[in-house]
Amino acid sequence: MAELRSTHLHENGKKVWRLQALSTEVYDVDKGGMVTTDLVDFNDSNFTSRFGGYVPVQITFYDSRNFEVLYHTADGPIEGNGRWTKNADHIILQQNTGDEIELPKAVLAAKDQFHSEYAYLGGNMDIKQLKYRAI
Repeated sequence: MAELRSTHLHENGKKVWRLQALSTEVYDVDKGGMVTTDLVDFNDSNFTSRFGGYVPVQITFYDSRNFEVLYHTADGPIEGNGRWTKNADHIILQQNTGDEIELPKAVLAAKDQFHSEYAYLGGNMDIKQLKYRAI
């Protein structure tokens, strides 16, 4: 994994990234330890009921530091936009609504893939990792 640079996020003015997988990690009493689960269907009720409206399933980064996001919810898609910043390995999405989503520990996994952790309102919602691929 390599450092994710700002230019990787918006090659040639803009770049669209689609969520490929969301990994959760929760403690399972019956199994006696942490259990990791990957979600890959972002229209499924398991995703929309728990993460819909919170985790962007698509992010478009522009070189102007603007971004657009798409969320999947049980009631359908929701779009948002705002400004983004990147500090070291930390991407911050400041939406025009005032909400702020953080993607800490963002790294380039391949030229067209980045992985990150997730934080919203000081919590991670048991999300271990988000995996995005350029489309």
